[in-house]
Amino acid sequence: MVTRRAAGMLVAVLAASAAHGASALQDGFDDVLRRTPDLDAGEKLYIRACSGCHGAAGEGRLQGQIPRIAGQRYAVIVTELVGFRLGRRADGRMQQRASDHALSGPQGMADVAAYAAQLSGGAIDRGPGNQTERGAQLYANRCSACHGAVAQGNDRPAVPRLAGQNHGYLMRQLQDLIDGRRPAAARDHLEPLQSVDRDQVRGIADYLSRLP
Repeated sequence: MVTRRAAGMLVAVLAASAAHGASALQDGFDDVLRRTPDLDAGEKLYIRACSGCHGAAGEGRLQGQIPRIAGQRYAVIVTELVGFRLGRRADGRMQQRASDHALSGPQGMADVAAYAAQLSGGAIDRGPGNQTERGAQLYANRCSACHGAVAQGNDRPAVPRLAGQNHGYLMRQLQDLIDGRRPAAARDHLEPLQSVDRDQVRGIADYLSRLP
């Protein structure tokens, strides 16, 4: 039987662990952002470590399994890479690709993130185009406060650009958030996505995929 004191100690330990993890993530992020990216080095790293999944132009997978990272915010790509390196994001492939062995420290992450951010992206998997008006209204009411009026995202804090993301990926991520399959992000998205149904998800994804 767990006593009240033991339960309190467990909560304190978990809180301290979470705080330490958040501090390590911030320190890693700041370390990368202090570097001056080298795009030539970033291109070589991208071709070797990233292009096999994300595509030569950063277009991702049109079926939705892998995101389009071309044109994504530099700070957002850095945040993701640091998160995977520290084990704060769980994906075996990405943890391997973001490892120090693959990207050679903070400078390697800066180089490859800057290169990916300026890629053209090639073809986009756009939605059917029949729910964009409804999606625009839902986005404005529920998402624009954080992601921006035209889904442009932000650098500080690092908020992803959603405009022009592949429709299939948007559908999958939105549904995962609503269904609680992304617990680390759920707290930030729970209230805006509360009571959003499948048709509304389609509308939001349709609208975002068609933004420039």
